[in-house]
Amino acid sequence: MVYEVLCPYHLEGLNKCEQFEGDGEKCRNYENCEKWQEASKKNLMVGKVKDGDNTAKIFMSFYMNSFLRDHKNFYDEILKAKRELINNFNYLCFSWLIVLSKTEYYDDRNEDSVMFAKKYKVLFESVKPEYIKINEKVGEYMFVCYRSDLSMAEYIMKYLSATDNCEDFIRHASYAHKSLQQNLTRFIYKWFCYYLESGKKIDRKMKAALKEICSDKVTFRYI
Repeated sequence: MVYEVLCPYHLEGLNKCEQFEGDGEKCRNYENCEKWQEASKKNLMVGKVKDGDNTAKIFMSFYMNSFLRDHKNFYDEILKAKRELINNFNYLCFSWLIVLSKTEYYDDRNEDSVMFAKKYKVLFESVKPEYIKINEKVGEYMFVCYRSDLSMAEYIMKYLSATDNCEDFIRHASYAHKSLQQNLTRFIYKWFCYYLESGKKIDRKMKAALKEICSDKVTFRYI
């Protein structure tokens, strides 16, 4: 089945392109498509902005797995966002950790993450914010560079501003490879510590929780 989608390689002209098939991730004629080949060299993908499953796939399988380490630029972009988006990003983070805390089967690849989530489960539940429906109008597709903190932050913020919740993102994460779950949890822990030290105004209860969490110097092994 060929999807008639806005081809990301023609976004400037807003031309319709019928060269895409499947879930829109590659050009049907990609072997002979110069634009696709050029985009591939730049680590670009087509992100479905309102699709949490697709968003989580790109975020976890590509961005989190691309050897970027500190993610400082990503965190800075989130901190510059409006309050509602920061709230929704924290909702996503706490929602994942609460789901992870219920995991019964794990191994060395995600053991550190599961133990961390179980240890602070009650605390996570006590400070998890309510999701704020922003209902911002965004395009259905977005050109994403999965090796760029800035591009991925923009993609995540569009997702959080256009959806009613993060359930499909969290569901994908719960079935992801255990090493990817470890990467995601490590990323969230580092975000909590960065957020706490940013000087950003934080709710008193949330701030106390983050201080307790970040004072625990957790190590999430790379396996």
